[in-house]
Amino acid sequence: GCVDCKKTVSYICVTPPEKRLQEAQDDYNTKVDKYNELQKDSVRLAKDNEVARRDLERKSAVYHVNYEDYDTKLRIWSVAFNNESRLLSSGRLTQQDLTWNNSAKDLAAARGQLQSARSALQNATQTLAG
Repeated sequence: GCVDCKKTVSYICVTPPEKRLQEAQDDYNTKVDKYNELQKDSVRLAKDNEVARRDLERKSAVYHVNYEDYDTKLRIWSVAFNNESRLLSSGRLTQQDLTWNNSAKDLAAARGQLQSARSALQNATQTLAG
């Protein structure tokens, strides 16, 4: 035994068949432990898989609701944008803008000519008077 403590070491002598039996039992117990660990992992993964599936279903439902909303609004916009009376009104507005812009340019040119004519008249009046 040990000098400092009261523990003792004992040896058991086994025959080769008993040794093989002990090793087989140890190997079996190791494999049973591994099997139980894999079973626990399988249960845990099945739960994780179910949680992920439910989450995916929820997100898919949200996506489909949002997609349907987008599709409805896109169809409304498309119908409104391609509405014949809107297109006709838009064309008329564009034509009115062009007409107004051309008229404004013509008015500005006429005012410029009027200002030049007034200035020329004033100069001629001053020359005759002076």
